[in-house]
Amino acid sequence: MKRIFFSICLAILLGLSGVLSTSVKAEGIDDEKPLSNLDYLEIRENMNDLGIGKKTADQLIIKIKNGGIPDSDILDVSEAVETIVEQNGNIETTTYIYSDGSRSALSIEDLNLLDNTIGLISPTASISGGSCSSGSGYVSCTNRLIEHKLVMYTYSFRANYQTIKGGYDKITWAGNWNIRVTGGSYSNSSMRIMRSTENASNPAQARLSATITITGDLTSFTRSLSLIVGKGKSSARWNTYY
Repeated sequence: MKRIFFSICLAILLGLSGVLSTSVKAEGIDDEKPLSNLDYLEIRENMNDLGIGKKTADQLIIKIKNGGIPDSDILDVSEAVETIVEQNGNIETTTYIYSDGSRSALSIEDLNLLDNTIGLISPTASISGGSCSSGSGYVSCTNRLIEHKLVMYTYSFRANYQTIKGGYDKITWAGNWNIRVTGGSYSNSSMRIMRSTENASNPAQARLSATITITGDLTSFTRSLSLIVGKGKSSARWNTYY
């Protein structure tokens, strides 16, 4: 009788083991499913907006389908093989071209305030939108948009800050952030004011950070977008760190 009871228990345990292993396998398959047709359509639209030609776009789609990621989305802007800067009034657009033909285009708006020092943007992201007002030796900016666009994802947030000629600049608020990933997801998001007021050694800084995961081979990497305010200047910086 004991032997029969043991056999029944063993059979039940083996059956449960099979169910559990099947569930884990199914979850893995779901995680690794390829991008949808809608994802690819959106990626193609992004590449078209970036000025990427059809032949290069087709090659990049094949690269993505094979589990790769466009160079523009994983490399630092310093690794671009070509940079094109175009000026249209107060709007400056910097386009970075990478060895695989992928691109990132960054729009820059120069506000031309406070002796032309406010609104000078680094060529790695953009600041626009919102409004700014100036007084005697200072400029206050409200609800400014800081944004960085790539082929497969975008970071953005808004901020209020003040630059003071001859004094320490400050960031008074940063929020309303957004991260959009096409055919993937993000995690560990964090919107922080790293330093609210500039000091003698370092500028004020607000930073949006997250871990990006691209569907397919589940490639994950950390990226962050910073607003830097100091020495009477505001700039945006794209970082390959958290």
